[in-house]
Amino acid sequence: MLAALAGVAGAGAFALVREYALVCATGAFLGGLAHTYASQVFAYSRELAELTGRSLARGTAAVRAVFSAGWVLGPPAGLFLLTRTGFGTLYASLAALLLLAALLARWVLPRVPRAGTDRRAGGLRRALSGVPRRTWLLLGAATAVNVADQMYLIALAAHVTRDLGLSAALVGALAGTSAALEIPLLIGAGRLAGRLGEERLVGAADVLAVAFFALLPFAASGPSLLLLQVPNALWTAALVSLPMVLVQREIPGGAGTAAALFSATFPVAQLLAGALTGLVAARTGYSGTFWCGAALCALACVLLRARGRAGRNLPG
Repeated sequence: MLAALAGVAGAGAFALVREYALVCATGAFLGGLAHTYASQVFAYSRELAELTGRSLARGTAAVRAVFSAGWVLGPPAGLFLLTRTGFGTLYASLAALLLLAALLARWVLPRVPRAGTDRRAGGLRRALSGVPRRTWLLLGAATAVNVADQMYLIALAAHVTRDLGLSAALVGALAGTSAALEIPLLIGAGRLAGRLGEERLVGAADVLAVAFFALLPFAASGPSLLLLQVPNALWTAALVSLPMVLVQREIPGGAGTAAALFSATFPVAQLLAGALTGLVAARTGYSGTFWCGAALCALACVLLRARGRAGRNLPG
């Protein structure tokens, strides 16, 4: 609820404040607070699954499917408001949606018993020191894959329009197609996890990600790029939900600590991806960023392999 309210204040600042320095300060501070909303939603999903005895993998996949639906509905709705009414109405609408989220969190969502977490000084350091080595390897693999994904999102528009000379509308079609495919695939991944196991699905999805990025430089037409959104949605559906399930099971300190630590891989990946994309694209062109993405996903495969060996070496 507090994260959503921070988003309300941040969106209100963007809609009303005209002083550049103040907008930057409020946007960075309040936006950073609002971005914790996603990790806390996943933490709540875990606590609710434990309370009700439902599958954590299915619950996490369902929540992630809602985020994917947002990627399908949000951009065209935002573009419609922006072109018809301007930025003020756009951010006012964002504030209204976040206020609705805060009210739902406060008055509608079922309560879960508060876990007896250690709130003393140094509690976070103790929680992090208790993270197993194999979990750090999983977090490293997730970060590598997220860097590759962010590089793809950054370079895709320039690659499609400048390198291939195709329409800019195709970029939106690619993003919308992938997000739309992710929704049923996320639900399916949650169900398959109970049969095949999260570890196997994560490993297979990572191999598929390597193949996806390696094939991208050879796709030179709209139909071929659209066809590649099928494997893109497949590996994304598995790797954006199941690693969080594994991390939540392995990290001590409560659901919030686990979800926040996993969610921290995304801003770290964004930071690294921005620098890497600029460096690689300047030297090799935008298609070179896809080869770099394939290498990063291959690195993630190595880390997952090391994680598997670490798991087999555990006592008992």
